Amino acid sequence: MKRYFNITYLAPASLVLAMIGYLLTLSAGPEALKLAHAFFEAAMVGGLADWFAVVALFRHPLNLPIPHTSIIKKNRRKITDRIVEMLQTQWLTRDAILKKLEGYDFSSEISAALLSSGNEDAKSFFGFMADELASRLTSKNGGCAKIDLSKALESVERELAAIDFKTPLAGALESNLDFFRTIIISEVETWLVMPDTNFVLREKLRRIILSYAQKYEIIKTAVEFGETIGVLNYDSIAQELVKLLNAELESARANEDHELNAQLNHTLKNMIGKIRQNPMIDALPSLMLRHAAESADFNGLAAAMIRDNREEVVAFLFNTASAAAADLKMNEDVKGKFNSWLKNKISVFVNENHSQIGEIVRANIDGVNDDELVAQIEDKVGDDLQYIRLNGAIVGGLVGLVIYIFKNYIG
Repeated sequence: MKRYFNITYLAPASLVLAMIGYLLTLSAGPEALKLAHAFFEAAMVGGLADWFAVVALFRHPLNLPIPHTSIIKKNRRKITDRIVEMLQTQWLTRDAILKKLEGYDFSSEISAALLSSGNEDAKSFFGFMADELASRLTSKNGGCAKIDLSKALESVERELAAIDFKTPLAGALESNLDFFRTIIISEVETWLVMPDTNFVLREKLRRIILSYAQKYEIIKTAVEFGETIGVLNYDSIAQELVKLLNAELESARANEDHELNAQLNHTLKNMIGKIRQNPMIDALPSLMLRHAAESADFNGLAAAMIRDNREEVVAFLFNTASAAAADLKMNEDVKGKFNSWLKNKISVFVNENHSQIGEIVRANIDGVNDDELVAQIEDKVGDDLQYIRLNGAIVGGLVGLVIYIFKNYIG
């Protein structure tokens, strides 16, 4: 119910009341009614004049294009310019902003914010930072640049170049000849019992025999005859060969002086000798590292690590910031340096971007059309302007009453 008695309705009601009073006392006879008529007449004139003045600020009265009305719409550019000018040169000047910064203790505020018990806001902020970093690491548009490890790799490669990898590698192989020889024998034994081995050996034997038989007609004839009558059975030969190889491997495993062991030892020692003489062995770790650095997606790996360990990352950031805040709170020298550094950065920012204050205000005002701008202004100052109308009616009526008394009783 309160809304129906506010100034929005009271101002026009006062004007209507003045008009009704004027009409009712138009033919007044008694002196009292004449006084009332003079009051209502002046109140009506004052109310109408102030109504016209108030409405003229926002729109054309009665939608008539009367000159010097709808002032806000017609002069919005000038109004905007004056607002921007006042903000930049009077209200929010560089000096006023910087003077406000001088006495502000940023270090204490930041320390208090980070050290307050159960600071969920700070934790949420670091959680946001972790999520934002992970997102930007893998974003193709506007994300982080690919992590460049070239400088780090150069340092690592210099360290690797000073290391002799050949000697320890050759020494390790040489001191474990029996172990590697046993591995080779075991691998061959494993291969011999595989289902496909017999087929592979059979085909190899067949190709070798046929290739040899092509050189001599009589051998070719004998081979073809042997295949025809079933004497030359490649499966049987392959099976016998597998048995023979297995027997030799068993013998080599049981007898260290077996010829196969001697041959394997000789082969391994030759390989070790080549390793000692091969300069590429020392360069191999560096090449492997360089290949890994060029092919690996470190951005993706870093983002995955952050996402998979988000709580730990957030806790680490928060605890690190809290430790720094505690030191900032207790150490006056650090506190002074921090405040000085931050104020200097803010001062530089303010000096470089002070004009943006006006531009932001201008952009916001320009983003509103004429009707919306008028509605917003009217919503903020409309009640005060309605009081002008009400006061115009009352003051006008009183002035009219005083004039009537002066003319008829004093003058």
